Amino acid sequence: MADDQLGPVDEVIEAIATARKVYRHPDWVSWADRWLSGQDRGTESAWEACQLTEPNPDFGSRLRLEAFAALAARCATMAALSYALENPSRGISAPDIRDLRRHAVRLAIHVLAQLN
Repeated sequence: MADDQLGPVDEVIEAIATARKVYRHPDWVSWADRWLSGQDRGTESAWEACQLTEPNPDFGSRLRLEAFAALAARCATMAALSYALENPSRGISAPDIRDLRRHAVRLAIHVLAQLN
């Protein structure tokens, strides 16, 4: 499906599913699974999940890849938060979600390429 044919929820699903391949924080993965299943798409949980995407400085030589993975997860989480808040009066719209999805996917692809 072309980028311009994805709806906002599909954009977020792709962002989270892709970031989930590279970001392993257990609480974030749990939130991602709940979001993907439709069980929890609220703003509060998305905000809490966003707080879990800070890179951990204890990853040694893998710090750079972990940082990219965390950024992918942060973009995906921000897409979910934007989806939950989507409201033109707040200045949040589907193009914002699309841009966040693109960033999440690009970052995750970079991490996957480095791991292979």
